[in-house]
Amino acid sequence: KGTKELANKVSVVIKPNEEIASYNTGNRPGVVFYNQKTVLFLNTLEEAKAFMNKKRGYCFVMEAEVKLFGPKHLFAKQGDLAVIR
Repeated sequence: KGTKELANKVSVVIKPNEEIASYNTGNRPGVVFYNQKTVLFLNTLEEAKAFMNKKRGYCFVMEAEVKLFGPKHLFAKQGDLAVIR
């Protein structure tokens, strides 16, 4: 739940050179369906942290995992899904 709303928020602010990623969101086809760019799937926490450290764009995560990246990275959340940047 909340995937469409979060994707809409990202689409308003994302720059052409930025990417969209997903880390550990489980079976959520909406993450891909509602985003206008190809979604990069990050398989490990290390990959997700590298994506964030390089400031490559926005990453969909479960709300409970925002703490792994720090609250300053939170862009938006809806239900149990969040977007960090």
